[in-house]
This record gives sequence, structure tokens and C-alpha cells, in this order.
Amino acid sequence: MQKGTSSKGGFLNRSSPPPPPVSGVGKGTYTQHTGTRKINPFRSIKGKLLIFTLCISLIPITIITSLGYFHARSTIRKETLEWMTSVAASRKISAVSVVDAKRARTVDFSSDGFIRDSLEEIEWGGIREQRAVRVLNKHLLLNKMPLDPYIVAIEVVDREGIVVASTSEAMIGRDISNEDIFTQATDSIYNRPYISKSYISPFLDKNEIDISAPITSRRGVETIGVIINHYDLTFLNEIVADRTGMGKTG
Repeated sequence: MQKGTSSKGGFLNRSSPPPPPVSGVGKGTYTQHTGTRKINPFRSIKGKLLIFTLCISLIPITIITSLGYFHARSTIRKETLEWMTSVAASRKISAVSVVDAKRARTVDFSSDGFIRDSLEEIEWGGIREQRAVRVLNKHLLLNKMPLDPYIVAIEVVDREGIVVASTSEAMIGRDISNEDIFTQATDSIYNRPYISKSYISPFLDKNEIDISAPITSRRGVETIGVIINHYDLTFLNEIVADRTGMGKTG
């Protein structure tokens, strides 16, 4: 039996080899590894205080930013509506001004001495009637229509409501005695002509408005007929194309 051993056990065998060395540790030594515990920063007191401070700081910033945004949006909307209202009012004034100019033109035509005399000759009838019609048509076409590029036709109507002269031969002879363009003009006070609603003319194939004014005799205030100017509505393009007050974007 070897030295240092017991026959019955109970004693450590002194000659047994030592335990193997642990990796990374010097030879002949043995070290037990201990785990490292990681601490969550959001669960610590400092982390909670930091989050609370950030929340307290962000809440007023968010409120102020929101209030500023809604105020700015409201201001922009208000200013835009005011600008649009101003532009619309300006366009309305321009439209009224242009239509007033067309109305004044019609009144000017109704006071033309040549038109008055020719209409009276036509009413007298006889041999002079055909010549008066021919000369009046030429006068309207060459001397009156060129004064306004938006006039597409001119009619002269007698007191019975019959078109006796016109720049458009297709209109001569038609009866408009029951139409507002005639009845309203003959009932109106002088220099206050009638303006029709816009419509598509079957004779001219144009979207137009008509303006009529009474024709009075040279010898008094007796109404002897009506003059009608037919205006192409494209004259309103001048108003739409006017960019005054519209800014760079229009």
C-alpha cells in the first residue's frame, strides 16, 4: 500500500493531483467567476427625474407651438378671404364700368341725327324708303360698328317693333314687339337704356348681351323707334385679364 493512503478510506489521498487550472488564470490557481448586474437607466431615480424634467419642458413648448400654428393659420385664412373679397369687389366695379361704357355708346348711337332722319324716312314709306334702308345699313356698318370692336351687330327698330335696318341682313324684318329688349326700351326714360341677360344669338352664333335705347324724333320727345347694339361677351375678358391687385401669382 502506498504511503499517505488509508486502507479504509476517510483520509484524503495526499498524493492525488491538484485540480486543473482555469483558463485565463495563472497556473496552479482557481478563481470562481461572478456575474455583473446591469442597471436600467430608466428605472433609476436619476433617469426618472430626467424624463420628468423633459416632459415638463416639452409640454409648454408643444402648447405654445400649437397655439402659434392655429393663430397663424387663422390669420392667413382671414387675410386670404379679405384679399379675395377685395379682388372680387374690384372686378365687379370694373365690370360695371365697362357695361356702363357700352350703355353710353348705345345712347350715343340713339341720338345720331342721321339715324333719326333715316328712320323717319323709312316710316313715311314710298320711294324713299328703300333708299333710306340701304343708306342706313351702310351707315351702321361703316360708321358705327368700327367704334367698338365688341359690337357684332346693330339693329334699328321702328315704333311697331319691326327691325327695319341692321348690319346683319338676316335680322331685317323680324318682329320683336313682344320682347323685353324692345318693350323695356320704349318704356324707359331717355338715356336709361335696357340691358338684356346674356344668351346665345341664333342669328350671330355668339354669346352676347344686347343693349337698347329709345330713338326720339328731332321735333320732340316722341319715341319713333329703338336702336339695339349686340355685344360679344368676350369684352369681359378684359376684366378677367386685368391682374391689378392679383400679385405675382395672379
